[in-house]
Amino acid sequence: MTNDVEWLGVIERQQQEIELLRQELAATGSNASSYCSERCGSDASSVASLAFSVLSMRDDASEFVDSYANMCEKMERMRAALVRKDAKLRKVRAQYRVGQEENARLRAAVTKMRSETEMHVASQDKAVEKAAQALMKSDALSAELSKLREVEALLSQDLRVAERARDDVQKHLDGAHQEVSRLAMDVRILKGDKSSLQSELHDLQQELKVKRKNESEWNELSTQKNMIQQRMREMENIVKSQKAQLLQQTTLIDQQTQQIQHLKGEQGVTKQMVTSRNREVSLGRALREYGKRNRDLQASVVAARQKFHIVVSAFRGSEKRKVQAISANCDLKRDLVIERCQRTDLIRQCKELENCLDSCQSSASETQTRAEGLERDNDVLHYAVTQLVAYAKELMSSQQSLQRELTKLEITGRRQPAVYG
Repeated sequence: MTNDVEWLGVIERQQQEIELLRQELAATGSNASSYCSERCGSDASSVASLAFSVLSMRDDASEFVDSYANMCEKMERMRAALVRKDAKLRKVRAQYRVGQEENARLRAAVTKMRSETEMHVASQDKAVEKAAQALMKSDALSAELSKLREVEALLSQDLRVAERARDDVQKHLDGAHQEVSRLAMDVRILKGDKSSLQSELHDLQQELKVKRKNESEWNELSTQKNMIQQRMREMENIVKSQKAQLLQQTTLIDQQTQQIQHLKGEQGVTKQMVTSRNREVSLGRALREYGKRNRDLQASVVAARQKFHIVVSAFRGSEKRKVQAISANCDLKRDLVIERCQRTDLIRQCKELENCLDSCQSSASETQTRAEGLERDNDVLHYAVTQLVAYAKELMSSQQSLQRELTKLEITGRRQPAVYG
């Protein structure tokens, strides 16, 4: 651009010099015509030829100057067009730089959005992995819950069986209570026998008081008394033992009735006793067996209760874990929905940025093509300017030759004043 400005300045200076030369040529032409009117006859042919040459030179110079003026006008127009195109090219280049800066900014924004999208995708993948792990845990918990429900069903079935056994035991206990009531009736009968024996003893004592005088009868009565007393002691011992056994049995039955409320087991049917002792013995044996079975049932019920408590605690824990897993799953689903919405928004923004980037790239390519076209026009103008500069150089050389011819004419006019007046 500096070279073009310098050449344009040179061309303007040459144009000014050519205008001055044109004025001088016009002045010399008028002087030559006045001089030619006063020339001598002897030198007519030489003066005519010189005037013809001068006139011909004037005509050629005027045509040359006119063509040079036209060329200068064309150069001015081309220079103005070149200045306009240069300003337009600068404006386009500034727009291109702004577009490149905008494009770089948009590319940076797109890379940032892509990195954020990748981060969101990674976080979403992590969330999906956590959700999958939670679902796997939920499946495992559901499987464990189904197993616990099966165990609960088995335990409930065992409990139903134990309840049926408890009903059977209750029935057997009712039978045992009936037997105890029968034994109590027997004890009451024995007590009646004891009271009758005591009344008999009292009667015997009365009789002994009456018959004390008779020794033989007294001895017999004493022996009978001893026998009756022995029998009474035996009966008292029997009654005491039966009372103790009945008390033990009643206490055992009460304890067993208190203990067998939640127990399970079976109770063998006690045989009816023919006599009170056989009934007592069989009842004691049955009670001992029942105590053993009751203890076994108590141990089994305690174990079952512990298992049931363990199962219930495990079931509650699994329910809590299930609720926590469901809440965590809901939270993860909500986070996934939010992440999906954010991902769709980011994808939409990325698409908008890509569209904007494409439009910027297309506008940049258009500006680049326009800049290339302007550069080609600039090259053409530069080529035209170089041609004009070459033509101006030729004009300068022709001007110099004209100046030399003019100096020669001046010299010849000075040397031959008679010819040129």
